[in-house]
Amino acid sequence: MAPMVRTRLHMLLAALFLPLSACSEGPSIEVRADVRDIAEGTDVTSGTDADNPDVLPEDSLLPAEVEDAATEDADDAFTQSDTELTDLDPDGGPDSDAPDSTPGVNDSDVSSTETLDSATDTSTADLTDTFVPLTCTPRPLASGLAPGTNELMPGGTRLRAAVSTDGLTWTRLPEPIIDQAATPTLTRLPDGRPLLFMTAHKINGVRDGTAVAIGTLDGRSWTHCKVELVGFPPDVLGSDPDVVALPEGGFRLFVTGSVGAGNPPPVGIHYADSDDGLHWVYGGIALKRNTGPLIDSMTFIHDGVWHMYTLQATSIAMVHGTSTDGKSFTIASEGEVRIGVEPHVLSHATYIGFAHRIFGFGPRGETIRAFDIGAGGTLTGDSRALLSTKDGDPGDKLFVKDPAVTVLDDGSYLMVYATAL
Repeated sequence: MAPMVRTRLHMLLAALFLPLSACSEGPSIEVRADVRDIAEGTDVTSGTDADNPDVLPEDSLLPAEVEDAATEDADDAFTQSDTELTDLDPDGGPDSDAPDSTPGVNDSDVSSTETLDSATDTSTADLTDTFVPLTCTPRPLASGLAPGTNELMPGGTRLRAAVSTDGLTWTRLPEPIIDQAATPTLTRLPDGRPLLFMTAHKINGVRDGTAVAIGTLDGRSWTHCKVELVGFPPDVLGSDPDVVALPEGGFRLFVTGSVGAGNPPPVGIHYADSDDGLHWVYGGIALKRNTGPLIDSMTFIHDGVWHMYTLQATSIAMVHGTSTDGKSFTIASEGEVRIGVEPHVLSHATYIGFAHRIFGFGPRGETIRAFDIGAGGTLTGDSRALLSTKDGDPGDKLFVKDPAVTVLDDGSYLMVYATAL
């Protein structure tokens, strides 16, 4: 299975580095400069399906779920029972966020994995209101580049943070959140604390999977914990977590994993529900298709309709699906999401004031931008750079990608993004 996986990864990287003129034409939508993958792109233009904008093309950075989907056997990744998933990994390694008054917005990338990264803080997180008390089971962390990895893998990336008072001007925080982690997503607990989900390097010692961290109200420090997966298929480890806060309370998690038999197996998106963000009960397959893998979803609710964008593992296009219940999605359109001539990758949706926005990244991961979500889920791109590799920060020389944004307790905004180690 490993050779097949490597072949798929090479195909994806080749597609991402093709010049735009060599890429197949796909419907494009008017979107802001936000993209989740490092795609070679151009500006977002309106596509043929105004109500169902295409997703951003994938860029040179390989989504963590692709590597996961074709790696070792599922039983190597986790030990699961009907009631519990235990993390075996001794070393450590969007979807939108809305204000408290706006439920149903993805706040974080939540993936279902057996364990969470654990930071030095091992305290129990107690919640307020009617929320189930949250108990963190810590997991050891590692720093620096993981042996045998590179910047295309979770083991070769780092999560950093930036803050803003208006969602437009961002200031990087000096200390990284965690090494050996990728594809972040954010949401909030009922008491206002941020929840950060990520794909962690070899979370069980063998394969990459989902991890979670509970932040302080100001988002400056984090307690890294394990997650429990209940009832998941043995070969689904919860890569590329994507979490939505449900209007009725609790959270829904979408993760990438195999959705059938084969060599390599078909890959799609699974979902699970949780009351507390740590313990996840498997629900089923949310989106799949027979013509190729779908990976690294980002999901949000707008005007009562669920929207999901996923990457195609072998192209720079994205697939857009819709749903009425957030459990079963139907493909509505697919193609590149561009700002001007540059394809972008959509990463995470949240509210900035009263504006519902999607954050993403552009060609080669050089710039993070945003899109406004309008009636029917249409996207309008904003060409303003929010963060860039050209800002002069020595820690972000290679790329800035996979941005996730949430509002903090004081009304300011927190962005978590991936960069190279």
